[in-house]
Amino acid sequence: MLRYHRDPELTAQRIDADGWFSSGDQVVADEAGRLRFRTRLGDVLKIGGENLAAAELEGFLSEHPAVGIV
Repeated sequence: MLRYHRDPELTAQRIDADGWFSSGDQVVADEAGRLRFRTRLGDVLKIGGENLAAAELEGFLSEHPAVGIV
């Protein structure tokens, strides 16, 4: 990815001078070097006038027995 379309400010926030892209995702690596997704930093949903972290909603949904993957 080179840039965000027509959004130079967001491009400057997410892509550093060396060309590295920062997604805002938080991951951990296991001993084999595999990455496991933990959460999205700064990912907030506005629901009914309230701010809700996407990770909080995903955590709640994942507790339901009919939900396999969120």
